[in-house]
Amino acid sequence: MNERPTYQDALRRTGLLRILEPFDPHVIGTLPLGVARPDSDIDIVCCTADLSAAVELVWKHFGESESFAIYQWSAKGRPVIATFEAYGWPFEIFVSSTPVQDQAGWWHFEVEKRLLTLGGPAFHTDICALRAGGARQSLPLRVRSSLKAILTPSCTTCSAPLITS
Repeated sequence: MNERPTYQDALRRTGLLRILEPFDPHVIGTLPLGVARPDSDIDIVCCTADLSAAVELVWKHFGESESFAIYQWSAKGRPVIATFEAYGWPFEIFVSSTPVQDQAGWWHFEVEKRLLTLGGPAFHTDICALRAGGARQSLPLRVRSSLKAILTPSCTTCSAPLITS
């Protein structure tokens, strides 16, 4: 039985980041956060003013891949989402005309990364345990009390907590 490669190796083998380079690709989600489940996908966010060019490029390179699909949202900006499988991994590419740093997916990833850093190793272990038990979100709502402890400043110059009950 073939073991699937690491997600980093799958990215390298597909050449996906090199192919998407004109569109400012960034890998986000549970894999780079270190809280992935076995069924996690490789999430990439991109930006371009020419969504058609991105669709054409993705279709050209990955259109024959297993489970390939591409669709366009009807929401503001009409972003494009492409999905496929390669090297045992599901991939999802989100392409928007919104700069990556302003996309909701990027902000969600950055917030999760910061919370995991603030929470330390024990918090990271707790999140991994919750996810192994079936939680689909990187930071399930059940960890609110832990998050409150992390986000409540303990310094004397800070008078108000960052979140409240």
